Amino acid sequence: MRTLMLFIIAALLLGACAKEAPEPEFRPDSRSVRDNKKIVDNLFATPNVFASNSIIRYKLLSYGEVKLELLDSELSVVEILDEGFKNAGDHHVNVYGGFLADGKYTVRLSVRGDERSIVVYKSRDGQ
Repeated sequence: MRTLMLFIIAALLLGACAKEAPEPEFRPDSRSVRDNKKIVDNLFATPNVFASNSIIRYKLLSYGEVKLELLDSELSVVEILDEGFKNAGDHHVNVYGGFLADGKYTVRLSVRGDERSIVVYKSRDGQ
């Protein structure tokens, strides 16, 4: 009986001492803000020649305000694919190309002065 009471008291004490982990907060990596070097590590589309859908993937090495745009052959903005603050890590955006004419498009990613672009192709048959 005494062992059971000690067990219950220990469990109550441990429960009172246990704290929930705080929610991670969004905050800049101060080193990357000072250096302002390469922020975008990778930018690619799969599949690149697409008929109706493609996935644009990119990796950020630090946080930043992202602007991901789809541009036509005259470099006019067709659609803003993604916009806003993003943490470091892998990100992806689905692109629905059903409304796009066949042809060559540019995907431009801008993050705090680091700008990357790739060319993607839209084809009715995806080839």
